Formats: sequence, structure tokens, C-alpha cells
Amino acid sequence: MDLLTEMFNRHGTVSDRVKSVEQPDGGFLNPALMTVTVQGEGDWVLNRDESTNPDLTETAVYYLWMFMLGRPAEKAFGTCLYAAIMDDQDDIAREMISGIKKLDRDSVVNAVNVCGFDVCYKADVPYTEVDMMMPDDATIDNIIVMVKRALAFSEEQGLASIGPVGFDGGYSATVRNGSGDFMTVDTIWNFRTSWSMPDERDTLRVLMYWRLFMHSSCSESEKKRVRFIGIFNPRRNEVYRIPVANIPDDLIVTLDRDVIEYRVV
Repeated sequence: MDLLTEMFNRHGTVSDRVKSVEQPDGGFLNPALMTVTVQGEGDWVLNRDESTNPDLTETAVYYLWMFMLGRPAEKAFGTCLYAAIMDDQDDIAREMISGIKKLDRDSVVNAVNVCGFDVCYKADVPYTEVDMMMPDDATIDNIIVMVKRALAFSEEQGLASIGPVGFDGGYSATVRNGSGDFMTVDTIWNFRTSWSMPDERDTLRVLMYWRLFMHSSCSESEKKRVRFIGIFNPRRNEVYRIPVANIPDDLIVTLDRDVIEYRVV
């Protein structure tokens, strides 16, 4: 089964597990333990009210970022097209994708609309009418700013891989699919556009990415290069990181045994 198909399996995902696992007070990894780096102006310069669902906005920013980094539109928005195919609306989705040319207002509108297929499919709800997903001017402005911030971040950090980052060989019977958002040379990242600082669900997600990667079929040299886990939020324009060397051994055991539930041989 290919990675794109795995991503659209609605069961046994990283997201499912993050939602279902009960965490201790403060989380398995308290977000306060992560080092915060401010990249520049933050969310105070953005429009506070957006017309689109937060998940839809985040998805559009993420895929537009991939597109602006040089990935062809059909590949950058490949999960959206896949979802549209499952809904027998791929002609509509392809027309929207063809309208994504650059980081301008028309392209943002098309990106938001086609991302609706992805968000609705993953949430197991019917695709909403396009005119109900139309971003207003304030939302379009915010998306453009966040994509530009993401581009500045990637220029500074350098990307080793940008989503979906698969973990072939690292899944378990409990966590059967899911993919990381992106990787730099030494860090596995979670991409968020929340107005809030990271919470324990965000840190658990990126912890799981790391453990899935460490159990994957990637080479030992690739695994040794990963020295940090991090969260990047272009809305707040902040970077949060922690060295994996700072993650306690007993937490690693808990993640492997009780969260991802690898079989003990």
C-alpha cells in the first residue's frame, strides 16, 4: 500500500492515537520544556477573524508552502486530489489545482477550496459547498503572510524532506499509518498554525513522529542525524525545539510500549 493510500486510512492514525491516549498532567512532554525562538513579527500583525475552519486554513498554508518551494501543484495538493477522487469530484479538484499559479489571491482561494476535499475526507464528513469555504480578504491576507514566513523559515533552516514524511517499517498494530510534516537535517517537525502556543497534544504528536522514525526502515546514519524534535508555527512565527537527548529513557519506554504499542519480542 503506498504512502498516499496509507494517509487516507481513517483508522489507526497518529492523530487517532494522540486524541485517545490519556496523558499525565502537563503531558508526556511539557511544552514549556521546549526552547522557543521568535522568527519576527508574530500573530499580532494578522487579522484576528478568519472565515475558514482552522484545520482548513492550516492545510492550505502547508500545501501552498510546498507548492512555493517548487513542488508541482498536483503533487503539492496530491492528498486533496486523492480525496476528491474518492468523492468522484476529481474534475472539480483538478480545475481548482490548475488555478494555483503563485502566491496571489486567486491561487489562495483555489488552494483553500481544493483543501476542503482533504479536510472533509479525513474528518469523514461530506464535502462542503465551495462557496461556503470561500476565504474572505482577511483570511487570504493571513494565509499569504504565513506562507511567506514558512518560506523564510525553510530558507534559514534548509529542508531535508517536506511532507509527507513516511515511516515505513516503523508502524505498529495500533498506529498503522500517519506521516510527519517535514524534516530538516537534524530535526523532525510538526507544522501548526494555531493561535495558541503548543499543548501536550502537539508535543505528543511530534514525539510519536520521532519514535516511528526511529523504528522505521531508514538507515542508522539517517536516524543518528536526528538530534531534535520541533514544532514550527508560522502564525505565531515561533519555533519550538528540544534535543532528543533530553527526553528521559522512561518516557521513551512509555511511548514505545504504551502509546505506539510495539510488540515486545
